[in-house]
Amino acid sequence: MDRIYRFTRKYQAAAARQMEALTAELELSPQPISVQAFQDESGVMGISDLPSDFAEYLESPEAFPEDDPELFDEEIRQWREEGQFVLHLGCEYWISGDGYVVHTD
Repeated sequence: MDRIYRFTRKYQAAAARQMEALTAELELSPQPISVQAFQDESGVMGISDLPSDFAEYLESPEAFPEDDPELFDEEIRQWREEGQFVLHLGCEYWISGDGYVVHTD
């Protein structure tokens, strides 16, 4: 079977060199991007502003009687302040404001 990705040190080093050369050739530099919420027709892939637990809490806080509402509110405030979002690809990938995956479920 021919794999697309080869996780060897030699392959990774070559890929990194190619990426550096392409970045220099195209004069690319890190820049902020804008992300908008969406969901595909199948409901499998999309982007949302909040993790599902936070969204459910905002829709029905009474469904979380054992949880501390002030803690939830603070977590949601902090989430938004940091510019985080959720990428849905079969599961939730929490993405930080600077583009790193910080949690998966």
